[in-house]
Amino acid sequence: MRTVRSGWQGKEPGGGEGGGHDSAHGVTHGASQGSHESRGHRTAHHASAPRLHAIACGVAHAAGAQTVGAHASGPGRSHPVPPSPTSLFGWTPDERVPLAPEFPAAAVTEALAAARTADPARVRVLSGTAHRNAVVWLATWQRAVVVRRFAPAVAARRERGFYSEHSVLEAIHATYEGEGPDDPRVPRAPRVPRVLALGRDADGSFSLHTYEGPLPAPSRVTPDRLTPRHPVNGLRVREADALVDQLAALTRVDCAHLEPAAGRPEFFAWLRAELVRLVASLPAPVLARATASGLPGPAALEELLAPLTVTPRTPGLLHGDLNPWNIVRLPGDELALIDWELALAGDPLYELIRHLHLAPARPSLRARMLHRWSRVLPPDRTAGWERDAPVYAHLERLRSAYLDLDRIVTGSALDAPNVRRAVRRYGRTLASAHASLAALGALGAGSAAPGTGIAAL
Repeated sequence: MRTVRSGWQGKEPGGGEGGGHDSAHGVTHGASQGSHESRGHRTAHHASAPRLHAIACGVAHAAGAQTVGAHASGPGRSHPVPPSPTSLFGWTPDERVPLAPEFPAAAVTEALAAARTADPARVRVLSGTAHRNAVVWLATWQRAVVVRRFAPAVAARRERGFYSEHSVLEAIHATYEGEGPDDPRVPRAPRVPRVLALGRDADGSFSLHTYEGPLPAPSRVTPDRLTPRHPVNGLRVREADALVDQLAALTRVDCAHLEPAAGRPEFFAWLRAELVRLVASLPAPVLARATASGLPGPAALEELLAPLTVTPRTPGLLHGDLNPWNIVRLPGDELALIDWELALAGDPLYELIRHLHLAPARPSLRARMLHRWSRVLPPDRTAGWERDAPVYAHLERLRSAYLDLDRIVTGSALDAPNVRRAVRRYGRTLASAHASLAALGALGAGSAAPGTGIAAL
């Protein structure tokens, strides 16, 4: 497999703030495919907090909180020369992503022009808190594409991404190139977008992806039909099986080729530290409200989490934010996984437990997914999962309690449907966090507290 490097600090659009219960197109957990362009530019903000080491498989971490669209540099990052400011096409291509022969510069120019005009006859425009993207129907090329840009004004981003989205997608496709689709010896390739172009124009940076979603016949394409369908009310049984199989397929992607390694500390230790960092980055009014609500401050949280451990497992590539709006329904109970801005390398169990936290699912379906996951992944990826799954679930409940409270106090993204739903349910979220605090305290003391078994997931 060829080496894929992220390079150049101006990452392409994709992703958004994660950590709540739900998310919509381009909101909170990431812009999915289907919103409009922005005229904003990224700005990196570096806090003075100590720099975290890279997690397993060479993820480089940067210190300090970041705004959406800001990605601080970390150890081992390469710095290719940015593209030149002039172009014959009205935009400047980024040489990290060569143009595909079937989608030349003229097609990119047409897509950018259509997205800019937002013609309702051919463009489906959706806005979100982190990104504004446009799904564009290009009649000349008989295909739909997604133009992705950053939103012009976004709230502070508490959760951070570490890889350039284009490099993650390229690595996934490179892993499965040349393998027969019906080869029973290997899992089917994950369904993810392809990056058709990366560059800059007068409106700033953009990324152009393939559209992942069902399409009608070309003569019947309308903007309303250029909207991906998401399992916002939960996966069907066969869709749940397909998702678990895709998670297994992702473990074959060699994440070490995405970024030069800067250290390989244990994933769970990093995850604990990252949750403490997130809480420490909250504004003073949010922290005061959290304390009044019975949530610990960063120092008390760090002390609570310090005794916790999980079984070491072989790390793999994780999407990092598999909420329902980052999953697209396709014909035949197939699924596409979009918005890879929060991708990272780590414990495969964490990916599944985080998804089960973010997405609604009946207890029977959760049990089915856990059982299938434990069978289709090799033993080095699943060892000790039954003990560790509740620990990850408790951490995610705490994460949501802090992040959703931040949105309530700051008024961030309250116009987004997933944020509105999370705010309405905050009483339930806070109660779950209190129960998890009690359970984690008991686990740290060496006892098995009630509600720490698989049935509590």
